[in-house]
Amino acid sequence: MRVPARIAGGPETKLMVDTGMGVTLLTPEACERAGCVREGTWSGQRMSGQTVTLTIARVSSLVVAGHRVENHRVAVFESDDVIHHDLGVEGIAGLDVFRDQPVTFDHQKMRVVLETAQSLTAREKIGTKVPVRVKHDGPSTEVYLPLEVAPSIVAEMEVDSGSLHMILDDRFMTTLALDPASPDVERKDGRDETGQPYVRRYAKLPRAVHVT
Repeated sequence: MRVPARIAGGPETKLMVDTGMGVTLLTPEACERAGCVREGTWSGQRMSGQTVTLTIARVSSLVVAGHRVENHRVAVFESDDVIHHDLGVEGIAGLDVFRDQPVTFDHQKMRVVLETAQSLTAREKIGTKVPVRVKHDGPSTEVYLPLEVAPSIVAEMEVDSGSLHMILDDRFMTTLALDPASPDVERKDGRDETGQPYVRRYAKLPRAVHVT
Protein backbone atom coordinates (compact mmCIF):
# COMPACT_ATOMS: atom_id res chain seq x y z
CA MET A 1 0.00 0.00 0.00
CA ARG A 2 1.49 3.35 -1.09
CA VAL A 3 0.23 6.62 0.35
CA PRO A 4 0.92 10.33 -0.13
CA ALA A 5 3.52 11.74 2.26
CA ARG A 6 5.46 14.91 3.02
CA ILE A 7 8.85 14.88 4.70
CA ALA A 8 9.74 18.02 6.68
CA GLY A 9 7.24 20.11 4.72
CA GLY A 10 8.83 19.22 1.40
CA PRO A 11 7.08 18.34 -1.86
CA GLU A 12 4.53 15.53 -1.86
CA THR A 13 6.08 12.11 -2.27
CA LYS A 14 5.00 8.55 -1.50
CA LEU A 15 5.76 6.09 1.27
CA MET A 16 4.86 2.44 1.45
CA VAL A 17 2.89 1.37 4.53
CA ASP A 18 4.12 -1.82 6.21
CA THR A 19 2.72 -2.69 9.63
CA GLY A 20 5.51 -5.21 10.21
CA MET A 21 8.33 -2.72 9.67
CA GLY A 22 8.35 -1.49 13.26
CA VAL A 23 10.25 1.72 12.65
CA THR A 24 9.69 4.08 9.71
CA LEU A 25 12.48 3.96 7.12
CA LEU A 26 13.60 6.80 4.87
CA THR A 27 16.22 6.73 2.13
CA PRO A 28 19.45 8.65 2.83
CA GLU A 29 18.57 11.02 -0.02
CA ALA A 30 15.15 11.81 1.45
CA CYS A 31 16.64 12.36 4.90
CA GLU A 32 19.39 14.63 3.60
CA ARG A 33 16.92 16.71 1.61
CA ALA A 34 14.71 17.03 4.70
CA GLY A 35 17.59 18.10 6.93
CA CYS A 36 17.30 15.11 9.24
CA VAL A 37 19.46 15.25 12.36
CA ARG A 38 21.22 11.94 12.95
CA GLU A 39 21.17 10.66 16.54
CA GLY A 40 23.28 7.52 16.39
CA THR A 41 22.14 3.92 16.08
CA TRP A 42 19.42 1.66 17.45
CA SER A 43 19.34 -2.14 17.48
CA GLY A 44 16.13 -4.13 17.16
CA GLN A 45 15.14 -7.69 16.42
CA ARG A 46 13.53 -9.02 13.29
CA MET A 47 10.83 -11.70 13.46
CA SER A 48 13.58 -14.33 13.00
CA GLY A 49 15.29 -13.10 16.17
CA GLN A 50 18.14 -11.61 14.14
CA THR A 51 19.46 -8.31 15.52
CA VAL A 52 19.62 -5.43 13.05
CA THR A 53 21.36 -2.13 13.81
CA LEU A 54 19.98 0.97 12.08
CA THR A 55 21.00 4.62 11.89
CA ILE A 56 18.39 6.77 13.64
CA ALA A 57 17.60 10.39 12.76
CA ARG A 58 15.06 13.04 13.69
CA VAL A 59 12.86 14.58 11.04
CA SER A 60 11.13 17.87 11.88
CA SER A 61 7.78 16.67 10.57
CA LEU A 62 6.31 13.75 8.69
CA VAL A 63 2.88 13.54 7.09
CA VAL A 64 1.70 10.05 6.13
CA ALA A 65 -1.75 9.56 4.57
CA GLY A 66 -2.82 12.88 6.04
CA HIS A 67 -1.57 12.14 9.58
CA ARG A 68 1.14 14.50 10.83
CA VAL A 69 3.79 13.80 13.47
CA GLU A 70 6.41 16.25 14.70
CA ASN A 71 10.06 15.69 15.61
CA HIS A 72 9.75 12.02 14.67
CA ARG A 73 12.46 9.40 14.85
CA VAL A 74 13.12 7.46 11.66
CA ALA A 75 15.69 4.96 10.46
CA VAL A 76 17.94 5.89 7.56
CA PHE A 77 18.20 2.83 5.38
CA GLU A 78 19.12 2.09 1.80
CA SER A 79 18.32 -1.24 0.19
CA ASP A 80 16.54 -1.93 -3.09
CA ASP A 81 15.39 -5.22 -1.56
CA VAL A 82 13.44 -3.30 1.10
CA ILE A 83 12.67 0.14 -0.33
CA HIS A 84 11.64 -0.62 -3.88
CA HIS A 85 12.52 2.47 -5.90
CA ASP A 86 10.63 1.17 -8.91
CA LEU A 87 7.44 1.70 -6.87
CA GLY A 88 8.18 5.40 -6.60
CA VAL A 89 8.52 5.49 -2.80
CA GLU A 90 11.12 7.22 -0.65
CA GLY A 91 10.63 5.11 2.41
CA ILE A 92 8.37 2.80 4.39
CA ALA A 93 6.01 4.00 7.12
CA GLY A 94 5.59 1.70 10.10
CA LEU A 95 3.02 1.67 12.87
CA ASP A 96 5.23 4.04 14.89
CA VAL A 97 3.73 6.91 12.86
CA PHE A 98 0.23 6.00 14.12
CA ARG A 99 1.00 5.49 17.82
CA ASP A 100 -1.49 8.19 18.83
CA GLN A 101 -3.90 7.90 15.91
CA PRO A 102 -6.59 5.20 15.52
CA VAL A 103 -6.28 4.00 11.96
CA THR A 104 -7.90 1.47 9.62
CA PHE A 105 -5.99 -0.11 6.73
CA ASP A 106 -8.47 -0.93 3.98
CA HIS A 107 -6.51 -3.18 1.64
CA GLN A 108 -9.41 -3.91 -0.67
CA LYS A 109 -9.85 -0.22 -1.44
CA MET A 110 -6.11 0.48 -0.95
CA ARG A 111 -6.59 3.35 1.44
CA VAL A 112 -5.70 4.43 4.96
CA VAL A 113 -8.58 5.77 7.07
CA LEU A 114 -7.76 8.13 9.94
CA GLU A 115 -10.46 7.45 12.52
CA THR A 116 -12.16 9.96 14.78
CA ALA A 117 -13.69 9.07 18.13
CA GLN A 118 -17.11 8.90 16.46
CA SER A 119 -16.04 6.82 13.45
CA LEU A 120 -14.07 4.45 15.67
CA THR A 121 -17.12 3.88 17.87
CA ALA A 122 -19.23 3.15 14.79
CA ARG A 123 -16.63 0.73 13.44
CA GLU A 124 -16.44 -1.10 16.77
CA LYS A 125 -20.21 -1.63 16.74
CA ILE A 126 -20.16 -3.45 13.39
CA GLY A 127 -16.91 -5.33 13.91
CA THR A 128 -15.51 -7.97 16.24
CA LYS A 129 -13.00 -7.07 18.91
CA VAL A 130 -9.95 -9.25 19.47
CA PRO A 131 -7.16 -8.81 22.01
CA VAL A 132 -3.84 -7.54 20.70
CA ARG A 133 -0.47 -6.80 22.26
CA VAL A 134 1.20 -3.55 21.32
CA LYS A 135 4.97 -3.44 21.75
CA HIS A 136 6.90 -0.16 21.81
CA ASP A 137 10.67 -0.55 21.67
CA GLY A 138 12.45 2.76 21.22
CA PRO A 139 11.36 4.13 17.82
CA SER A 140 9.66 0.85 16.89
CA THR A 141 5.99 -0.16 17.29
CA GLU A 142 4.63 -3.64 16.61
CA VAL A 143 1.22 -5.24 17.06
CA TYR A 144 0.62 -8.92 17.83
CA LEU A 145 -2.60 -10.91 17.82
CA PRO A 146 -3.45 -14.50 18.81
CA LEU A 147 -4.12 -17.02 16.04
CA GLU A 148 -5.43 -20.52 16.67
CA VAL A 149 -3.45 -22.73 14.29
CA ALA A 150 -4.64 -26.07 15.72
CA PRO A 151 -7.17 -27.09 18.39
CA SER A 152 -6.04 -25.43 21.64
CA ILE A 153 -2.78 -24.29 19.98
CA VAL A 154 -2.56 -20.49 19.85
CA ALA A 155 0.36 -18.67 18.23
CA GLU A 156 1.11 -15.01 18.84
CA MET A 157 1.42 -13.49 15.38
CA GLU A 158 2.95 -10.18 14.38
CA VAL A 159 0.57 -8.22 12.13
CA ASP A 160 2.70 -7.71 9.02
CA SER A 161 1.00 -6.17 6.01
CA GLY A 162 4.29 -6.35 4.11
CA SER A 163 4.36 -10.15 4.03
CA LEU A 164 2.74 -12.17 1.26
CA HIS A 165 2.38 -15.27 3.44
CA MET A 166 1.44 -16.35 6.92
CA ILE A 167 4.73 -17.21 8.60
CA LEU A 168 5.06 -19.80 11.35
CA ASP A 169 8.10 -21.07 13.19
CA ASP A 170 9.43 -24.49 12.07
CA ARG A 171 8.28 -26.11 15.30
CA PHE A 172 4.67 -25.81 14.15
CA MET A 173 5.33 -28.34 11.38
CA THR A 174 5.27 -31.10 13.98
CA THR A 175 2.18 -29.60 15.64
CA LEU A 176 0.35 -29.52 12.30
CA ALA A 177 1.63 -32.96 11.20
CA LEU A 178 3.45 -31.50 8.20
CA ASP A 179 6.36 -33.57 6.88
CA PRO A 180 9.28 -31.36 5.74
CA ALA A 181 10.37 -34.14 3.36
CA SER A 182 6.96 -34.36 1.67
CA PRO A 183 6.86 -33.47 -2.04
CA ASP A 184 3.96 -31.17 -1.16
CA VAL A 185 6.31 -29.01 0.91
CA GLU A 186 8.46 -26.64 -1.13
CA ARG A 187 11.85 -25.66 0.32
CA LYS A 188 13.70 -22.46 -0.48
CA ASP A 189 17.19 -21.54 0.70
CA GLY A 190 18.40 -17.98 0.35
CA ARG A 191 19.46 -14.75 2.03
CA ASP A 192 17.17 -11.99 3.24
CA GLU A 193 17.49 -8.24 2.65
CA THR A 194 20.23 -7.95 5.30
CA GLY A 195 22.27 -10.89 4.02
CA GLN A 196 21.06 -13.31 6.70
CA PRO A 197 20.75 -16.90 5.38
CA TYR A 198 17.36 -18.58 5.68
CA VAL A 199 15.50 -21.82 5.01
CA ARG A 200 11.78 -21.44 4.25
CA ARG A 201 9.27 -24.20 3.71
CA TYR A 202 5.98 -23.52 1.95
CA ALA A 203 3.07 -25.78 2.76
CA LYS A 204 -0.71 -25.76 2.74
CA LEU A 205 -2.12 -25.87 6.24
CA PRO A 206 -4.28 -28.93 6.96
CA ARG A 207 -7.06 -26.90 8.57
CA ALA A 208 -8.47 -23.42 8.68
CA VAL A 209 -6.98 -21.01 11.19
CA HIS A 210 -8.72 -18.13 12.89
CA VAL A 211 -8.00 -15.18 15.12
CA THR A 212 -8.84 -16.09 18.70
